[in-house]
Amino acid sequence: SRDLVGESARKGDILHNELNTLKLEFKDLISGIYGKGMIASIVFKDPVSGAPISEFVSSLAEKCLQKGLLVVHTGRESIKIGPPLIITDDALLEGIGVIRESILELLN
Repeated sequence: SRDLVGESARKGDILHNELNTLKLEFKDLISGIYGKGMIASIVFKDPVSGAPISEFVSSLAEKCLQKGLLVVHTGRESIKIGPPLIITDDALLEGIGVIRESILELLN
């Protein structure tokens, strides 16, 4: 079995790859993905003006919570994600799916 550090690095790669895919999918809405390993943030911008959109992000954090995913809204234009180091790959992908689903619901 892998050690916790190696396994966390591997899962961090999955997390950041999936979040960067999300950024490509919503390129007009997400200005950046930041962080390292199992800590990440998604920074949002207004698709039209490019300005921070804290109200949208607040609604996104609430919608994620309603779906069972806890993300931290920073009070500005980003959410922070810090899944447990022992999370399964499937649960990690499911969590990112919840973020994607929540964004789509808010945009429609």
